[in-house]
Amino acid sequence: MGEWVKHHVKEEETEMFPKLRKTDMDMTSIGAELAERKAELMAEDDEAGKEEKLDGEADEEEES
Repeated sequence: MGEWVKHHVKEEETEMFPKLRKTDMDMTSIGAELAERKAELMAEDDEAGKEEKLDGEADEEEES
């Protein structure tokens, strides 16, 4: 798997990124949007994890 990841990264760096740099896309803006969405998803994941933990604790209390 590590080799696959290395190949994928190399492909992006040598093929995709040079093509993107030649476009008029605002890469800084896109990067900011991606970072914002990542933060939203991470917060949702954290909240889901907290709810799962609370559900598990409630199940343990019911079993006692």
